[in-house]
Amino acid sequence: MPGLTDNKRHQINDELLERSLNGVLPRGGAVGSRYVVEARTVDYHGTVAQLSFGKEEWRCLKLKAFPLEDRQDIQHAACAAGVSRYMVAELLRQGLLKRRTGRVKSALTDDNKLRRVEYALSYLDDASRFFEPMLDVVHVDEKWFNADKDKRSYILLDGEEPPQRSRQSKRFIPKTMFLAAVARPR
Repeated sequence: MPGLTDNKRHQINDELLERSLNGVLPRGGAVGSRYVVEARTVDYHGTVAQLSFGKEEWRCLKLKAFPLEDRQDIQHAACAAGVSRYMVAELLRQGLLKRRTGRVKSALTDDNKLRRVEYALSYLDDASRFFEPMLDVVHVDEKWFNADKDKRSYILLDGEEPPQRSRQSKRFIPKTMFLAAVARPR
């Protein structure tokens, strides 16, 4: 740009980067009036600052500004960051973004663990140390429909970890059950 020194260009670029919120500049010509230049000149320098930062890094920072819950698939991540789905898929392909899964971790207490072991040991025959055949037991079969998933996939940047999702057990996710009972005929 003729008429601007390198020092003034750097000052304008720095101020534009400071004033931007999530990569978007507020409306108005405050920077242009402060440096006594036209608004088009400042707009050009803002574009140059964005391009010199690197397109991929700029879009990665836009994605990083949103919580992980909004980045579970490509479509939601692109919509939240205001970029195209193609760009998110391209960043995944280039390795700048990574897809990771986070599972529900068991948060059992020591008392819960002890009760589980005692329950399993109650089916051992004391004399032979073999499991009882359980022929006089009614077997109950259940089919569960979960309200939430055990495993969730997230789109993450380098250095990010999937969020820790802990419950007392993954079996404590709200769900609906269908029940069936099977017994040995007498």
